[in-house]
Amino acid sequence: MTVKERYEGLQTFFLTMHHEACHFLVLCSIADEYRHDHGLPYIDLIEALRVCQSKSLMNNECFIKDDGCKVLSLLTNGKKWTRRDVEVLPPIRDNDYTEAVYFNPRTQFKHFRRRYFDTLRDSVTVKEGSIIQYRIYTVQD
Repeated sequence: MTVKERYEGLQTFFLTMHHEACHFLVLCSIADEYRHDHGLPYIDLIEALRVCQSKSLMNNECFIKDDGCKVLSLLTNGKKWTRRDVEVLPPIRDNDYTEAVYFNPRTQFKHFRRRYFDTLRDSVTVKEGSIIQYRIYTVQD
């Protein structure tokens, strides 16, 4: 990919990401954590955005079109991932990675974050809302 291809239209893409980007960024952070734990380099975020879009795994607002497992597989060199949704977290295994799903009844927005950090500073959805679900992504090593 050329520099022009990497950057052309990127600012426009960032402007259209809207509130859906949090789920994509959580998936990237899970893939990065897996990669780091296995001695692989961190993800190139621009490349991840471009490739996920080109493979129609997400739209222009970063809305992930499936359960996220295809994105994780793509970003972890073809590893097989599964997802299960729970209301209460069970014991977490070494090959499990979690995402908390918040909902704000006032705004009707959802926000996705890792349990121990957030990609968004001062999320109104987290402050005013509550966790409605946990997603557990499991990698098959």
